[in-house]
Amino acid sequence: MSATALPANPATLPGRVCTLAGAFAVAGGVVSLLGWIFDLRRLTDWDGHDISIQPNAAVCAMSAGVALVLLSRGHRRLTALFGLFVLLIAAATIFENLAGVDLGIDTLLMFDRDWGSRATLAPGRMGPPGSLSWTLIGAALMLTSLGGVNARRRMVPVIGLVVCGIASLALMGYLFGADTLYTLPKLTAIAFQTSTFILAAGLGLIACAPDRDPMRTLLADTGAGMLARWTLPFILVLPVVLGILRLQGQRAGWYDTAMGVALLVLILITFLGAVLWFGVKAVGARERALAHSENRKSAILNVSLDGIITMDHMGNIIDFNPAAEQIFGRRREDVIARPLAELMIPTRLRESHYRGLARYRKTGEGRVLGQRLEMPALHADGHEFPIELAISAITGADPPMFTATVRDISDRKRVEQAQRESEERHRKIAEREKLLSSELSHRVKNTLTMVQAMAAQTRRHSTSLEEFETAFAGRIALLARAHGLLTRGAWTGATLSDIVRTTLSPHAQLDDGGVRVDGPEVLLPPKQVVAMSMILHELATNAVKYGSLSKPAGKLDVLWRDGGGKVALHWREKEGPAVTAPARQGFGSALIERLTSFELEGKASIRYELDGLACEIEFPAAANRQSGQQESITSD
Repeated sequence: MSATALPANPATLPGRVCTLAGAFAVAGGVVSLLGWIFDLRRLTDWDGHDISIQPNAAVCAMSAGVALVLLSRGHRRLTALFGLFVLLIAAATIFENLAGVDLGIDTLLMFDRDWGSRATLAPGRMGPPGSLSWTLIGAALMLTSLGGVNARRRMVPVIGLVVCGIASLALMGYLFGADTLYTLPKLTAIAFQTSTFILAAGLGLIACAPDRDPMRTLLADTGAGMLARWTLPFILVLPVVLGILRLQGQRAGWYDTAMGVALLVLILITFLGAVLWFGVKAVGARERALAHSENRKSAILNVSLDGIITMDHMGNIIDFNPAAEQIFGRRREDVIARPLAELMIPTRLRESHYRGLARYRKTGEGRVLGQRLEMPALHADGHEFPIELAISAITGADPPMFTATVRDISDRKRVEQAQRESEERHRKIAEREKLLSSELSHRVKNTLTMVQAMAAQTRRHSTSLEEFETAFAGRIALLARAHGLLTRGAWTGATLSDIVRTTLSPHAQLDDGGVRVDGPEVLLPPKQVVAMSMILHELATNAVKYGSLSKPAGKLDVLWRDGGGKVALHWREKEGPAVTAPARQGFGSALIERLTSFELEGKASIRYELDGLACEIEFPAAANRQSGQQESITSD
């Protein structure tokens, strides 16, 4: 609740006082106005002093009473409207008295009565004390509609005390027969019931600000609040009762003035001294209990594993427990009375901190209060670290104070980060396993399709079972060697040099002068590895059977180059048997052309020279080939 927050719950003590005061003003105002309507003079003059409440004063009492009842239920706008109505009537009356003019508002509700004008400046017109009081009450009721913590709203309980003082003067005059206290000599007076209505309205205004004095102290669960609640009823009631008894005793002739005064003073000293003594004892007992509670609190704070920091409304540190010292690396004596933001909040966040404090001082509201936050903090050595923070406003503190509970969550953040990294690794492993499973399934299907195609084509071009078995076994062995290459490279690919050497090694001694293998390092993807292995196998098998590798003196050059985004491989046999172009295309040449075209996306040309076969294969480098293609080697 802010410094001038209004009781929205009529069940609270301030709410009940506000409601009862308003109800009394409404009922009294209605009864008084009925006296004017039905020509019942006694209803306008409750004590018989022949001073009647004026109709406009009764209307002000009713309106102010309604406003107080609405205020106790939190209807600020309606309260302000009724307060404005009271202010206009009373201020207009003050203007009439000061300017000596008649605005015609005084006799509107007099109903041409010829009574009730005693001690007035004009028939039906409120006197200066009453009009001033109602003006102040109307203004205070309007101030209650202002939102947030506003300096003008803080005037509400002050106005309540002022009008209570004015009403009390008049009431004391009536009780003790002191006419001067309720009249302006020879000019005007304030009626008895008007004084009671003003007093009730003043008490309601005081009650509607429970977080401002005097209600704040009366309601506080402190030694001062206890002493005030203990002594105030006696201080307010006892002198009045004793004064009346003393005056009645003197009038009855029981004692003279001197004796009466002496008795009054003696009784007041005795009663007030006793009240004060019992109040002081009660406060002392409470203070001892409070000191014990403070000791317990200090013990708890000192052993708390969480840092606990108390800060005032300007952001300065006023308490700092040992755990906070350890968390921030600062000693308590070095931080007390220094700005928290300058010591523990990173520079980029300080402006937001100061804006939040200013907003709370202005409105009594804080966005971060009561929430659990995670934010970076500044250590004494300058490094930032993560903390968990909860801030609460200390109830009843004026000016406001705040307590923050701080926990270093660096270890927790490291654990969370490690857990996230572990989860990410497991996710990637799972995705890789899924991908590998899909890839394995795809490759197995492709391999089986390839084997099926090789078997069909080999059978079609074989003249005997022995020829089929030899050719098919060679091709299966070649496929196994190609897969071996890929396995050693984790199925990322293989270099063209490894492919050539692996394919030729079963058929010839490499680098012995007869077979020359040379070319740059060219990495081929898995699909090209298998295709190139099969192409080279067909060429090598043909060279062993019919070409240069069939003679000891035969020579073979396998050369390649990589440039312009293309790879060009040259197979050239020399000093072998004379070769001629076949009458029809065999399986080997057909397979070479098919693999080059579909798997390598290139082109192949085979020439039959006099001293040996020549084959040129050209295909795009892997980086320039279209992605996502997964064609299989199939047969017609």
